[in-house]
Amino acid sequence: MTYYGQSLEGTQDEIAPEKAISLMRGLEEVISAGLRRQADSVVQGSKAIFVVLPATGKRDAGVVAKRIREMICDYLLKVGLNQKIAVAMGIASFPEDGETADALIESAHARVG
Repeated sequence: MTYYGQSLEGTQDEIAPEKAISLMRGLEEVISAGLRRQADSVVQGSKAIFVVLPATGKRDAGVVAKRIREMICDYLLKVGLNQKIAVAMGIASFPEDGETADALIESAHARVG
């Protein structure tokens, strides 16, 4: 799964760099809290946060994605950024959507919505 802060780039001018870093760390913690298995992992990219759910089909990943999205929206409301940052996500599955990390990221990005 890939989570994008769609309005984050425009918001960076309004948020001090240290607050932006703190926001990304907070989002990463929220997403990690939404994962239930030790094998699941969160990786922060430069413009997105990636979630890896080994041995999980798209249907189950969709359930997890919805739960995490709700947690992210609650967090953004709590920190007062729910009106400035829109969250979008995309899901890709190995091997149907790609066999490399780059192919899976590209596929998830194409499904962002």
